[in-house]
Amino acid sequence: MPQRLKAGEQFAPSARQWNRFVDASDKVLGFEDATGKRSKWRTNSNVLTVKNDSDSQINAYEPAIITGVVFAHDEEDEATSSDKFNFEWMITVKRPADITDAEWKASYHWHGFVIAQDNIVDGELGPAMISGITPFKITSSSGSALSAETHLRWANDLESLEADNHGVAQILYMRTGAATGWGLIQFPVTECKLYSGTLTEDIGNTTANEASCTLKYGDAAESFGSVTVQAQDTLSIFSSLNSGADVLLLQSGSDFRIIQAGC
Repeated sequence: MPQRLKAGEQFAPSARQWNRFVDASDKVLGFEDATGKRSKWRTNSNVLTVKNDSDSQINAYEPAIITGVVFAHDEEDEATSSDKFNFEWMITVKRPADITDAEWKASYHWHGFVIAQDNIVDGELGPAMISGITPFKITSSSGSALSAETHLRWANDLESLEADNHGVAQILYMRTGAATGWGLIQFPVTECKLYSGTLTEDIGNTTANEASCTLKYGDAAESFGSVTVQAQDTLSIFSSLNSGADVLLLQSGSDFRIIQAGC
């Protein structure tokens, strides 16, 4: 183990000792960011390195959708390079607005999101919080002044988070009196996710007790994607629904259950 030096002693560490000093200081102090200043974001287990796969910059304290994980080494390396395989990885993300394909947006919406902790240029790496408490610029969902909203929910177009009384993040503090103001949020939080939709095939047409269905977020006028829904009511009422039926859906994980329909 390296020993402290006494006054007047020569400082001549071995390469191995010096490299250990550098590694230790990087872990404690963080790494230099674009400003040349030390950044501590790597010391927080809730803040991860992410790669911006968007076509534009993700600004600090904006949400980004998780789109995948990239490992530095193939799975075949696990036996011989276990540490590298397990620790050299990063999450890839995109700005919600850059996920334009409806099916792809619908799929990735359920997987989760992060909040950028610094500006992340497209194609570059940067820090993002995957859970915890973070500053956030809060915008009213109604366009009126912020007042008593308690949560952030995804906007109807799924391209931003906005203030409401339910959603994926809890508002701990916000400046009120204007339609937009800075605040502190805690995320993620458990929410009951309800969607409206319209069946695009009869229940059971392809798979028993299932059908494809377009989705609408909240009371939005336009659908944003399509999923497979399940009709699993005990009285088998929903199993007779036909294409074109409007339904109310409850999301549980990646499953969508019909809980109400005009029968």
